[in-house]
Amino acid sequence: VSRPITKLLSGIDDVAKGDLSHVILSERDDEIGTIATRFNESSPKFSRDGRWLAYVSNETGRPEVFVRAVNGGGAKTQISTTSAVFPVWSTDGRELFFRSPSFGVQSVAVQTSGAFNAGLPRDILKGVPSLSPAYDALPDGRFLMIEQLAAPARKQINLVVRALDNVKR
Repeated sequence: VSRPITKLLSGIDDVAKGDLSHVILSERDDEIGTIATRFNESSPKFSRDGRWLAYVSNETGRPEVFVRAVNGGGAKTQISTTSAVFPVWSTDGRELFFRSPSFGVQSVAVQTSGAFNAGLPRDILKGVPSLSPAYDALPDGRFLMIEQLAAPARKQINLVVRALDNVKR
């Protein structure tokens, strides 16, 4: 029992240090496996009507976007197919967007009235870094994205005070 708990604690430490891509794989079917799986579910986003929850889980061995009913009824639906993070619902609730490390931003058409149905992912923005969750869908179909710029190079100034005091004349 101590090895799985040590592995879980190590993962918690990695995430606390900022490594949000850390994944703890567990093939156990007991409480330790449940804790590891719950640990790896993240980025919950409620649909605009409040009936559906999109979230990221690594139960397939890599992060993927899933949707399930908020009331717990029915099966969960896997939305992404190529590893994905940071789901965002469109303002009209008919699309679900997510970030893909390989493809930038992808979109899936969804139906949320009655039973949940989802189409296949399609690429909509390529070449967009996927490391930041700082984006949202606007009502007109555009996106608001915050991109972290590279830090400017530091300029160093050396200040020499009274350098000539010890020089003999």
